[in-house]
Amino acid sequence: MEKAPGIVVIGMGLTGSIAAIHLLRSLPDGASLTLIEGPEDIDRRHAGHGGRISVPVNIRAAHMSALEDDPAHFVRWLWARDVPSPQRRLVPPTGHTFVERSQFNDYIDEVLRVALAEHGSRLSVSRLGAPVTGITRLENGDYRLLTGAGDTVMARHVVLCLGSLPPALPPQLAGLGAADERIIADPWSASAYEKVGAEEAVVIYGTGHTMADAVLALDAQGHRGPIVAFSSRGLLPQEHDHVRPYPLFLDGGDGALGPLELLRRVRREVAGTGQRYGWRSVMDALVPVTDALWQSAGEAGRRQFLRHLRPYWDVHAHRLSPNIAGRLSVLQVQGRLRIVPGRLVSVTAEPERLRVVLSRRGIGGQWRLDVGHFIVCSSPRCDYERISDPLMKALLATGLARPDGLQLGLEVTGRSELIGVGGGVTPGLYALGPTCRGQLWEVTSLPDIRAQAARLAGYLATSPDELPVLEQA
Repeated sequence: MEKAPGIVVIGMGLTGSIAAIHLLRSLPDGASLTLIEGPEDIDRRHAGHGGRISVPVNIRAAHMSALEDDPAHFVRWLWARDVPSPQRRLVPPTGHTFVERSQFNDYIDEVLRVALAEHGSRLSVSRLGAPVTGITRLENGDYRLLTGAGDTVMARHVVLCLGSLPPALPPQLAGLGAADERIIADPWSASAYEKVGAEEAVVIYGTGHTMADAVLALDAQGHRGPIVAFSSRGLLPQEHDHVRPYPLFLDGGDGALGPLELLRRVRREVAGTGQRYGWRSVMDALVPVTDALWQSAGEAGRRQFLRHLRPYWDVHAHRLSPNIAGRLSVLQVQGRLRIVPGRLVSVTAEPERLRVVLSRRGIGGQWRLDVGHFIVCSSPRCDYERISDPLMKALLATGLARPDGLQLGLEVTGRSELIGVGGGVTPGLYALGPTCRGQLWEVTSLPDIRAQAARLAGYLATSPDELPVLEQA
């Protein structure tokens, strides 16, 4: 039997693993599936420093199932591994708990292993360990992929699962970041913090979840020096707490009202909840309609949201686990961590230090800090035209893909197909996860990635005319 071009998944981090699990469970007998994993997927599989430190995830266990049709799967997996006492469940039936990231990594790996074992015999499954460096669309609609190892892979459908890219370097580091090892440009690297001295001062650019991970990584390796984390507004993500289900008070069409009017609606709801619910319940009530609100807002409304409301949405919608919030609070009380609003003025490399100059918001004047390392923990890089990755450069150069108008990722259709340079759909070429944030605002979180992967797997499984299978001998 000769293997016909089938489905290729590029990238086996969290997004790729979830996609592979759903494809393995959904594809018809005889379908061809190739999973391509690059070396960076191992370190960034779940954006957790390669799993080398013990950090809780920031999503309740109840929402972390890998399977779209079995929301309680992860909670049951955890119950099966509760060890202190058979009579006592460490994970409550509500799933309101925050597990260690390494434990969640083990879960995803196990679910993928089981899916491969259960369905690999009825499918033709291949796994490659070299990154894809080039892609060409042939006249018959198939794709030819070239890997860094020199292999050629043919595909009828290609699914890009690139995950979150490293943070964007601020322009003040131009000409400095790549050359000076005191600039940590990739905070997710497993070896990022090995050269940070225990007593040296550190500045962190960004005050969100990546900053929290970086601070805890430093603390875990014995760092005791002062840390200053800054962002334009100096906002720290809020802490999770127990919530009561709140009635849906908006629908998808309300996005046409505009972000500011929606904000007023949300504030009115919060003001009227009293002590029965609270703002967390109101925010969680928006989850089922967030993407519909985003899409109905139109480009002008989305730009207004990004310009004025995004920082406040991020810190209220994407909250910290109580464990992480508590550990950060202790460090702040001890004076080892300061969160400040400010703007980066300059970074100067000197023989024994980095001289960092900040402009403090609301205070005026400049604040000069002499530090040993500068860690970039800002939002992921989204200007895809500036990304040096060979695959991304090939996609843009050949016109198979184009950045979305908001520079949040690549432009895709509602079915996750990429849109090419001329505005037409690129058939058979899909993207999942954070790459699609221009179309699906919350697709950086596990529940939304899982739902998107399940939709695509269902579509490919029910399109036999477009899905080649193995040729019979």
